[in-house]
Amino acid sequence: MPISRRVPVLSFLLGMILADTPTTLRAGTSPVAITEGASQQDGTVSGTVRAADSGAPILLASVRIEPTNQGASTDADGRFTIYGVPEGAGTLVVSAVGYDSSRMPLTIGTDVVEIEIQLEVDPLGVDGLTVSAARSRVATKAETELLATPQAISLVPGAVIEQQAAVTLDDVIKNVSGLIQASSINGEYATFAARGFYSNSNGNFRRNGVQVSKFGELLDANTDRVEVLKGPATVLYGQLDPGGVINLRTKQPLGATGTEIRVAGGSFGRVDGRIDATGRLFGPLLYRVNAQIENRDSYRDEVFWRTRFISPVITWHAGPATTLTVETEFKREEGLLDEGLFAPAPTLASLDEQPVNRFLGEPDVPADRARSAVLARLEQGIGGSWSTRIATSWSKNERNANRVDLRSLGGDGRTLGRRTDFRQQELETLFWDAGLIGALQLGPTSHRVAVGLDGYSTTRLEERFRGPVDPIDIFLPRYTGAVAPSPFAVEDQSVDMLGLYAQDQIALGDAFVLQLGLRYTTFDQLTVDRDDGTEEDFSDQELTTSAGVVHRVTPDVSIYGSMSEAFAPTLSVDRNGDAFDPNFGRQFELGLKADLLDRRLSTTIALYHLRRTGMISFVYPPEGGFYRVQSGVQRSRGFEVDLLGRLTGSVSAIASYGFTDGAVLEDDVYETGHGLGGAPRHHGSLWLRRGLGNGLYAGAGVFFQSEWKAFTSYPDDRMLRGYHRFEAMAGYSLANGVRLQLNGRNLANKRYYLSGGEGRAVGLPASPRSFELSVSWGTGALRR
Repeated sequence: MPISRRVPVLSFLLGMILADTPTTLRAGTSPVAITEGASQQDGTVSGTVRAADSGAPILLASVRIEPTNQGASTDADGRFTIYGVPEGAGTLVVSAVGYDSSRMPLTIGTDVVEIEIQLEVDPLGVDGLTVSAARSRVATKAETELLATPQAISLVPGAVIEQQAAVTLDDVIKNVSGLIQASSINGEYATFAARGFYSNSNGNFRRNGVQVSKFGELLDANTDRVEVLKGPATVLYGQLDPGGVINLRTKQPLGATGTEIRVAGGSFGRVDGRIDATGRLFGPLLYRVNAQIENRDSYRDEVFWRTRFISPVITWHAGPATTLTVETEFKREEGLLDEGLFAPAPTLASLDEQPVNRFLGEPDVPADRARSAVLARLEQGIGGSWSTRIATSWSKNERNANRVDLRSLGGDGRTLGRRTDFRQQELETLFWDAGLIGALQLGPTSHRVAVGLDGYSTTRLEERFRGPVDPIDIFLPRYTGAVAPSPFAVEDQSVDMLGLYAQDQIALGDAFVLQLGLRYTTFDQLTVDRDDGTEEDFSDQELTTSAGVVHRVTPDVSIYGSMSEAFAPTLSVDRNGDAFDPNFGRQFELGLKADLLDRRLSTTIALYHLRRTGMISFVYPPEGGFYRVQSGVQRSRGFEVDLLGRLTGSVSAIASYGFTDGAVLEDDVYETGHGLGGAPRHHGSLWLRRGLGNGLYAGAGVFFQSEWKAFTSYPDDRMLRGYHRFEAMAGYSLANGVRLQLNGRNLANKRYYLSGGEGRAVGLPASPRSFELSVSWGTGALRR
């Protein structure tokens, strides 16, 4: 299908099949800088990448020079610059989603080489998926080829998110090894486990590299792609759980005008409308706006959610080396929280005695949440190969988490005790990160350095109310309404963090890169109980390190080894009200990365051993309730494989497999060898898409997980069942920019559970078979 104008948003991560295409060279002006290492004896390559059919600049095209590891991505005007290119002959390789790739010979001197590249449209590649020297900032804070990083990184590009019609973040991470949905917060949003450990600190979630609060669903209409940095990452990102970092990259303004409108409708009353608009306001000022309205009921009786979202973005190219981007987000959600089913017998298998749709709460107890956020990024070239990057964000989350709490079953095996649990929460966070990134030559070694100072201040206010609710028959439920609850607890908590970090990538010849990192962090945590006026103030400081080495066996294959550390404060107290010490994690990892099939297929294989200390264990005394103790040492080790790219000219794939062996090593509550929650031994995925010609395409996939425990506190024989789930889609792209797509999920209608309640026989069943039909229409730069 011919496609007239395509401005990609994923091409520094993804490229097309390498093929010779015509290239034009001409003189030009000084470039906007995205810098790499330089010395006085090296040259500079800069230029512009445009669409051959329309002349429109291509955003985020991947530009690299073989046989070096140097490269850059184009800005909204299609501009790129690569500094510090050694003298001699090389090959310039340019790739972008939706275009044929370009390869051209190049001779580098000490002068600036200015080039204009024109890429031809690849009609098969617009909805396909390939990788050509994929790059990311998530592991180094500077765009770095994934083959040159000593840590596993998984990418889920926007093409896959659209193909699978993902609605929530757990719909996306099912494509990533080592990362699973570990539970559901009352059906409101998912929590995750990474490499065997719950990873739900705010520090584990980023938007464009900037910390965001995990206070609701994070996959919004402005999400462009998702990156997962696996394992501890405290050196660059501060306090977080050791499993990894989930970074959501958002859609950025383009230099050409475009609009896309998408409407979708599906099973269980879901209706979703979105608009995406971009262009140039005037001169150097670009804009992009994403907005969404979603109304959805549920496969669960009475449950619903209503979402309103808008995100305007402005980018100002103030000069050849200065870019300022300001993003705003406003989101409002209303719905009904849902704990799930209650097992009538001691085993979780007895959950199956109730239908999937049964709701045991009360319909007149709605919940709501709202989020406002502003994120600003300033990038300033300061000469040579050096630049500064300053990022700051402010967010405010307000949440009325009102629900009916399912308590205990009566002696008749069917009468369930309940109570209301209302929480009025407010979370306000200010985050900032100021960094200096550049390259220098020290004797025979080249250094790529990132140093910076970051910090955040967050304040959480919470008021809790509890009240009685009539019991309910779990087999024949009748709703009676909730009684207005009474105040139960009032708590304020503030956390302040300040960190200084440094990382150095040292090139030892052409084949080896040594990466060293160091971070000093100080934090203060203050908890105030407004009921009795007591305060608990806890402060600490930590020095964390990382080290890794990469051996570039060939230009397309590397092997690596690394050690990394993480720490996070434990934002809870013991039964005496005293704060716990932070927990600490250390990981050793070995891996292999390869770009196969002429760099169309990116592959990562990793082995890891992760040990975590200072873990919190739950104790459930006979008289009821629970309390926490800190005594645990836990270990997770495993094997992971991730594949992403194009198998043939018309077939793309994303696949993963993870083996996880998690166990308690030391604990005052659990026996040695006790299994970890959120750590199934096996899980994986395979998703294939094929272009059928004449605008038709289809895809299918399987997602599987072995039996698992929702929480470490569960006994090892209290497992949620594993599953194999099948999905499929088919679509048709018309020449006028209209696209139709039908998605089907859980096609075999398997019954399985998303979570199991802590300490109780509660399970939230997953959705049965469902379908969704979407219609989209794109114009200009967003035409597909």
